[in-house]
Amino acid sequence: TEVGILHRLSKEAPEKTFIPVKPDAICEYMKRITLEKVYLSLKEMRHVIRVPEEVAQKARRALEAMVAVG
Repeated sequence: TEVGILHRLSKEAPEKTFIPVKPDAICEYMKRITLEKVYLSLKEMRHVIRVPEEVAQKARRALEAMVAVG
C-alpha cells in the first residue's frame, strides 16, 4: 500500500511495527484525494464505476470481510 498510510497505522496501533514493502511507494493520485472530494463524489454520484456483476460480488465479499474485522 501507499506509504502515506503508515503514519496513521502507527498512531492507531503504536505497539506494532509497520514495515513498508517498498519504502518509496508513493501514489501521486492518492495525494489528490480529499474528504471533500469524496463527499461531493458520493453526494452527486460523480465518477460512477461499473463492473461486471461477478467482479462486484467478489469485491463486495472482500469489503464486507474488511468491515466485519473493524
